[in-house]
Amino acid sequence: MYCLAKHHKEVYKHYVVELLLHGEAKLGKLHVKPSQACRNGSASETHPVDWVALASLRDSSNGLLSLSSGDSNMAGITAAGQMVEWFKSCGLFSGADSKVNYVFGSSAKTLMEANQHYGSNSLVCLLVRAAILGSSAGTVPLDKLKKGTPKTLLGTPDHWIVLGSPIRVGRDSWTPATYGSEKFLDAPLKFECYTWGNGNRRSNSRVTNLTVRQFLPYFYGYVHVSL
Repeated sequence: MYCLAKHHKEVYKHYVVELLLHGEAKLGKLHVKPSQACRNGSASETHPVDWVALASLRDSSNGLLSLSSGDSNMAGITAAGQMVEWFKSCGLFSGADSKVNYVFGSSAKTLMEANQHYGSNSLVCLLVRAAILGSSAGTVPLDKLKKGTPKTLLGTPDHWIVLGSPIRVGRDSWTPATYGSEKFLDAPLKFECYTWGNGNRRSNSRVTNLTVRQFLPYFYGYVHVSL
């Protein structure tokens, strides 16, 4: 929705208004029709406009589960494949693809691949654990492996963010052969991103001197979208 609102404002506005008036709408070529439970539901902590736009799209693509409130956690999960399918089906972007590992997390090489896509005029969404960026549900007051980063009850991804700047690693120039080096992994990592609920943030907004090594356990891959 952030990518859509940023690059196709009129489509986004028409989509929300049609949903509000008729309970269904076209998002480009994608037909969105949420269930009755979703249309009658609400989330008190979510702005009504955001709820209409986000919940309707998610619920319309669900099978058995209905997204009827902010507590419908399982019904609100969006995997990379579904994200790619939305970007492709709406017909508003020229292509989309993903590279995600839900079980083992992702690598420095994959992080820099995401950066390369961003540099080639693509939209890039990173899949992370939100705790690395700020306080979130499921965070316990313990350091992860004594490395100065937050520990979560579940070591699974729970949040999509949109890359808003190039990914900067220290002040050196790096080649793929150096991505696994100790120097690269211990270099400070900085980038800007959009995160739902908190707007624009920096990668080191919670861990001031965040390094690549500290960030990687919270990073699971990306979706990139060609404009």
